[in-house]
Formats: sequence, C-alpha cells, structure tokens
Amino acid sequence: MRRHRQRPRCIYRTGPVKKEKIETSGVVTDKYRPTTLKTRIIAGTHQLLRVDRETTAEIPEIIETRLLNKLKAQLRHTDLVMLSDYNKGLLTYSFTQKLLQLCHEAGKKVMVDPKGLHYEKYAGAWLIKPNKRELAEATVTEKIETNDQLVKAARKLITKTRSQYLVVTRSEEGLSLISRKSHLDFPVKAREVFDVTGAGDTVFASLGYFVACGLELTTACELANYAAAIAVSKVGSVAVTINEILSLVDEHE
Repeated sequence: MRRHRQRPRCIYRTGPVKKEKIETSGVVTDKYRPTTLKTRIIAGTHQLLRVDRETTAEIPEIIETRLLNKLKAQLRHTDLVMLSDYNKGLLTYSFTQKLLQLCHEAGKKVMVDPKGLHYEKYAGAWLIKPNKRELAEATVTEKIETNDQLVKAARKLITKTRSQYLVVTRSEEGLSLISRKSHLDFPVKAREVFDVTGAGDTVFASLGYFVACGLELTTACELANYAAAIAVSKVGSVAVTINEILSLVDEHE
C-alpha cells in the first residue's frame, strides 16, 4: 500500500487584508509550507502557554529568489524597510544579506527586530532593536544590570553589526537609544501592566511608522514608548492607534 505525503495547508486569503487596504502584491506563497497558527491558552488575563503549529525550516532558494525579485521592484516606492525576525526560516543569512545589499543600493534605511544569536546576518542594518536579554545573549554578556553594562554591550553589538543605532527595550525600565557616541534612556510610561504580549512588536512597528513619517529618531522612540504603554495595558496582542498614543502624550504633559 503506497502512502502519499500529505501536503501542509498554506492558507492565503486576500479578502481581510484588502479590506484593511494592505498591499498584497509582494506576498509569495509556498505550497510546501503551512501557514503558522498560534494558539494561546489564557486564564483570566494571564497567558499560561502557547501552542505553535508551523515549520521553521529555511526557505528554499527558489522562494528566496522570488521574494527578492518582488522586493526589489517595490523598493523605489518604499520609505523604510523593516525586518521582523521570528526565527521561522524566512530571514536566513543569505536572504537577509542580499536584501540588505538591495536596500543599500537603493538608499533605503533598514530596521531589524532580531531573533536568535546569529546577528552577523543583520550586518549593515541602520537600526537593530533587541531586548535586554537578547542583547546579553548576542554579546555573550553574563548579565546586564547597570546602564554602563547596557551601553557597553550595545556598542559591542553595534561594532559587530556595523549598525548606526540600537534601541534596547528594557521591560519595566522603558527603552534606550544607543549609538557609538550617544545614549538616551526613555523611562517606561505604563501605569498598569496586564499583558506584555506584542509589546516589543508594538515598539518596533511604532518606531518604523514615525521614522517613515520623517520624525527624528529620538521623537520616534518617545512615541514608541507611549505605544508600548498602551499595548501592555490591554489583554492579548492588540493594535495601538495614533489617537491612543496622542491621548496618552497629552495626559503626561
């Protein structure tokens, strides 16, 4: 009796994203790769665990080529390129470095939300946003407890990746913006913390949005810090609006 290998389901529905006016022309599908499905188990406001159904194998060369061709065609219409790495096999060393090269040739800044220990694949990015634990792991720092230790580790990673800036998220301590010559801290704005799910993603998305709007990086960091405060005050992964951010800014003035 011959057995056939079951093909994983790749769920690609354009309806919901088109309704939100999200561009889908750059999407590439892989019939051998399932759509990631995450199931969170929550008791009250507390997440107990998460079950992920996915594959984390590196993308094949044919998918890499298709993606790069699509992205290259879109770069001239792009203000900023953001890479959010979930360590799921998409942002391989080969793909990430080729994309960074395309961005440099097109004169586009690249921001990276990293994952894992292989930061050499991000070499050349304009800005990288690790959290404090990820920074310690990436620089083989035993512990980061003081500002001096944080800045030292951050500049070590800046040298390694040839990036211009690091934005380090520090949980209840807010975030820090560090370059080779400067260092600014942005204290946490949250009054209540119900769920930290998606807080780092909120900071990254907000940073990219405000930088693309033409704001100074320091201003973008301040506003992203407010966005994070809103995100952690709600249960689950939520979208933070501009009006919510501006309302919170007004409260603090």
